[in-house]
Amino acid sequence: MSDSPSGGGGGALSFLSRFGFPFTQSIAISSAPHRGAPTKPDEAGSYAGGKALDGFDGADPTVAFGVQVGLTPRRLLAVLCYVYTVDFEAAAAEGFTLRPGGWCARIVLRDVALMLLYAGLWDWVLLHSPFAATARGWKYNKDAPSDEQTRRDVFWSTSSTLLSSAQEIALILWWLQAWGPPPPFFAAEGEATLFSVLGVGVGVRTVLLLIWSATVKYWRLVHFYIIHRGMHPWWDRKNGLAQLDVGAFLYRHVHSLHLKSYNPTAWIGISVHPLESTAYFSAALIPLAFASGQHPYVCTF
Repeated sequence: MSDSPSGGGGGALSFLSRFGFPFTQSIAISSAPHRGAPTKPDEAGSYAGGKALDGFDGADPTVAFGVQVGLTPRRLLAVLCYVYTVDFEAAAAEGFTLRPGGWCARIVLRDVALMLLYAGLWDWVLLHSPFAATARGWKYNKDAPSDEQTRRDVFWSTSSTLLSSAQEIALILWWLQAWGPPPPFFAAEGEATLFSVLGVGVGVRTVLLLIWSATVKYWRLVHFYIIHRGMHPWWDRKNGLAQLDVGAFLYRHVHSLHLKSYNPTAWIGISVHPLESTAYFSAALIPLAFASGQHPYVCTF
C-alpha cells in the first residue's frame, strides 16, 4: 500500500479522499505511519520546487467533481452563517453600530471565533497534540515555528479577519441601500418557478445562485492569481515606482510581510499586510457586478 495521503492507487480510500478533503486528511495524519520528508531543501534552505504530495494528481477526472463535493461543508457553513449571524432587519433599522451585541458585533465575533477554532485547532493538532510527531512527518519544514513568527502570524491573521468583517458589514449596508432586504434562497412569493423540489419552488434566480455557488472556486482562483501576481515584481525585483514596477514596490513593502512566515502553519494563510488582505477579500465584490444571481450568501461564501 502506498504511504500517500489517499492510501494508494484506485482503492476506495483513494477515491473518498478526493471527496472528503480535508477531513480524510485529518484521519490520515492521525493514523498513517511516520512519513519522511517528501523533498529536501536546496543549499539555501528553500523547499520551493519540491514534488507535491502523492495522491493529488490534478489531471484525475474525479478531481473536478470532487472539488464541488468537497466544498459542500463550506457552503453549508456559509448558509448557516448567513441565516443565523446576519441580521438584515437590525442592519436596516440601525445602520452601522458599535453597540455590544448588535448586528455588527455578531459578525465580528463570528469571524474571530471561526478563525480561532479553525487555525487554533489545526495549529494544536499539527504542533502540540498527541498526533504532532506523526503530523510533522508531512511537513516540508519539520522545525517548529519560532514564537516570534507565531505571534506575528496570529496578530496579522486577526487583522485580516477584522478587515474581512468590516468589508462584510459595508457590503450588507450597501446591499440594503441598493436593493433592500435580500431575497430568500428559493422562489419568493409571486415569482415564477421553473420546477419544484419537495414542494419548494425553484425560480430562475435560485438557479443562477446555484451557478454562482458552483463556480465560486474558479473565479475566486482567477481573482487570487491577479492579486497575488500583481504583488510580485512585474519586470525586476530591483525596480520601484520610478520604473513603473508597482509589483516590485508592493513585493518589498506589502507582500514581504507574508513571506516572513517561511515555516508554514495554520496561521499563515491570511497573515498578510492590511492592503493585501483587503485586496484578497475583495473577491466578494465580484458577484455584485452582475445583475442576476446576486445574493449576500455568495459574498459570505
